[in-house]
Amino acid sequence: MFDIPEHTTSHGQTRPTFGLLTRGAIVSCRFPLVDAPDKPGPVARPALVVHVFRDRTTGRWMVLVAYGTKQRTAANRGYEVRVSQAESLLVAGLHQPTRFILSRMRILPIGPEFFACKQDCGPVLGYLDEALQAHLTLTCERIVGIAEELRPFLVPADHAGLAPTAHRPVGGKVTGPTGNVPCAVSCDALLREHFIGRSDLVRRLSRRSDRASVC
Repeated sequence: MFDIPEHTTSHGQTRPTFGLLTRGAIVSCRFPLVDAPDKPGPVARPALVVHVFRDRTTGRWMVLVAYGTKQRTAANRGYEVRVSQAESLLVAGLHQPTRFILSRMRILPIGPEFFACKQDCGPVLGYLDEALQAHLTLTCERIVGIAEELRPFLVPADHAGLAPTAHRPVGGKVTGPTGNVPCAVSCDALLREHFIGRSDLVRRLSRRSDRASVC
């Protein structure tokens, strides 16, 4: 149900209800509330997959997702991906213009707790088109400029943002090579503290005390 690909999928799909969990995928996610960061949110909403990886500490497959909202504001300008054109919405599996806010992100375990699936379909609604994929890359590079610790997640070494091939045999265990990926728990702490969708992200990060890198 939570397929993890070796290569990106075609972006020419029309309203896919089931697909591969990969960078640029739009998923139905119970994104945690800021005041309840360890619990699934009360409702499922679109979220943007930024990176899929296997945590080196726990061995679990994880996904870095950005919060999605239909509210049209100027907040978080420069740190978002907007899906608004009719063709882009169709490929993304969205019914209304949606902003994905990269100044509000979380690292979540892949599974039914945080990701909503309908019947036998997975959580993937659709995908960013080619132009928006390029915009996602530029936005990630902008964030790395103020939060270098997140580089392994936002600008993967292979530049594809994909996990290695994985399989889910009977019992639900995901297998596949681990890769050189930083600790998800440590880096998620940075996201929980500062990447909460506030407009003062740059100021928040600049005020951090001189402490060791979270990873």
